Amino acid sequence: MKESIAFRLGCHIAPWSIKLNGIGFGRLNTYGKITVPVRFDDVCIELELHVVTDDNFAYDCLIGQDAVNYADIAIVTDISGTKIIRKNVVNYADYNEENLLLERI
Repeated sequence: MKESIAFRLGCHIAPWSIKLNGIGFGRLNTYGKITVPVRFDDVCIELELHVVTDDNFAYDCLIGQDAVNYADIAIVTDISGTKIIRKNVVNYADYNEENLLLERI
């Protein structure tokens, strides 16, 4: 993510420096990282995003492969398009209050 976008969102940037290899064998040096909730359709995932200087990055934000490397996330493509869905979702509306209390213990 560009630093200007992270600042605009009010994110706390934790110091973190790594080299990212990208498309076309490009390399990008990061100087920080942030953790933010990202929504894809009806699925919200907490992602760790690396922060780069604005002059080193053409896009506001680029979400990589790790965004879908969750055990309960699936990418589904059909005739209506491509969606990210969460597998094994518990519908709490089907539970009564006693069951909810037991789950919290």
